[in-house]
Amino acid sequence: MIGITDPSKKSSQKNVFYKGNVLFGKLRPYLKKYMYCDFDGVCSSEIWVLSSKNGCQSKFLFYLIQNSQFIKVADQSSGTKMPRADWTNVSKLVVPIPPIQEQEKIIQILSTWDRAIEQTQRLIEAKQRQKKGLMQGLLTGKLRFLEFGESINTSDAFPTDWEVNKLKQVFSQIDRSLGNHVPESILSISAKIGFVDQKAKFGKVVAGKSLEKYILLQRGEFAYNRGNSNAYPQGCIYMLTEYDEGAIPNVYYAFRVKSGNIFPQFYQYYFESGLLNPQLKMFISSSARGDGLFNISSKDFFGIRIVVPPFEEQKKIAGVLGGMEEQIGLLKKYLEKLKEQKKGLMQKLLTGEIRVKLD
Repeated sequence: MIGITDPSKKSSQKNVFYKGNVLFGKLRPYLKKYMYCDFDGVCSSEIWVLSSKNGCQSKFLFYLIQNSQFIKVADQSSGTKMPRADWTNVSKLVVPIPPIQEQEKIIQILSTWDRAIEQTQRLIEAKQRQKKGLMQGLLTGKLRFLEFGESINTSDAFPTDWEVNKLKQVFSQIDRSLGNHVPESILSISAKIGFVDQKAKFGKVVAGKSLEKYILLQRGEFAYNRGNSNAYPQGCIYMLTEYDEGAIPNVYYAFRVKSGNIFPQFYQYYFESGLLNPQLKMFISSSARGDGLFNISSKDFFGIRIVVPPFEEQKKIAGVLGGMEEQIGLLKKYLEKLKEQKKGLMQKLLTGEIRVKLD
């Protein structure tokens, strides 16, 4: 959707919508982009503006287009690179429309789940903001636990009892070839998620012949993906935690902790925080290479400076941030459960498999 705009000022490339209309994104319909309008405005021509008729309430229509039956038909799209839902197919879809009173009851039930989903999403966002704030404070020394010393002033770079070392002084680069051992998990790094199995993400292993050049990474070790993303404009670093081992592209810089006075989980959050971005930006010599990766050398990357707090403080910081992450993870699982419950309810209520009792 473009935004809230006076419909009278609509341009030729935009569609007008009004309060009570339902919007559905026809471009890549499998993304399931839809909205119930509670205001007037205009939207992209890539969005269908739907209005209800023949005794169908607009909010009931909103739930009909979320149901798997509608999405399946809409996904019978035309085009390959930019697939779009075909109205010819969708307009032929036959859906049961119950009496008005039954529609209202179904809307009431599904709206209850919508409110629970929205509240949980807001709680997750609040927890994520809280975690981000803690990271910015704890990982820079601007916020410290009393047993480790006083918090620094904003003008100070870092606490005086924290060391500052080059990455190569704390970590060793990994160049562990696969040899005859090809692990079950062939991994890539997604900026927002971290390590993902190529089969799960792409439906197949996309490594091809380059697999023989992949690096074997083990649990607790790190890798830097030099690809650009909105979340990490200078690339992202993740620690392998979900797999015992995995093969990763050799274009990633892989590394592991050198000594026992380093707590790896601390650096998991340190790298996640984006605190290295200003230094990375200085060393990136061009926007990207032909393969889309930043042109930062191994020498420059491992020459980047990082802070090294006392070991016990590293553990305490990682424990607090890990606790926050666990809370967020539990909320995300609860959110997925709510979404699955709503999906199941829609399948039964919108098809008439289960009929609601009217007051």
